[in-house]
Amino acid sequence: MHHRMSWSPDNPRYCAGCRKAKKACICDRLQPFRNRIPIDFVVSAEEQARARTTSWLAHRLLEQSSFQAADELPEPAPTAAILYPSEDALLWSELPQPGRLIVPDDTWDRSRALLREHPRLQNLPRVRLAGSYQGRSQVRRAPKPGALSTAEAVGYFLLEQGEAQAERLIELIDHLNQREQHYKGNRRPGLSGKP
Repeated sequence: MHHRMSWSPDNPRYCAGCRKAKKACICDRLQPFRNRIPIDFVVSAEEQARARTTSWLAHRLLEQSSFQAADELPEPAPTAAILYPSEDALLWSELPQPGRLIVPDDTWDRSRALLREHPRLQNLPRVRLAGSYQGRSQVRRAPKPGALSTAEAVGYFLLEQGEAQAERLIELIDHLNQREQHYKGNRRPGLSGKP
């Protein structure tokens, strides 16, 4: 049984473009821009079915990106690296030959397991953000205050590499937050117009 926020291509209630409910479609905010560094989003089967995953929305915004299941991941390119914070993680500029960036996407609690279960990901050089950022996403509950959503992490990474249009990823999260607050407000007693 799917979680109530699960997305399915066979469900007519959902938009195929943004994977949101059709009444909450945000495709008008997903006009893609050309990013210089290619991004490959690698997701677990569970995360693929979630309507709230931000990696799909980031993929829609980035012209040079892919979105694929971890179980179907081909052999990464020799110049690929993975965005994953760890003690041995390098800055992008410190890689000997930076090429594609692989971004794993699962729930915060399962991100380590995603790497452990897929050696092709585990053996890649790891990359971290240069700065320290406070996550703003309110769409899903974070394990700790300030944790970054996938779209935010990729947005800040690209901004650090001088890709100014990546600010649109951060703006998208702000827009989702506003919508979330609007829907929560309308669900409060006395605001829905019902007794």
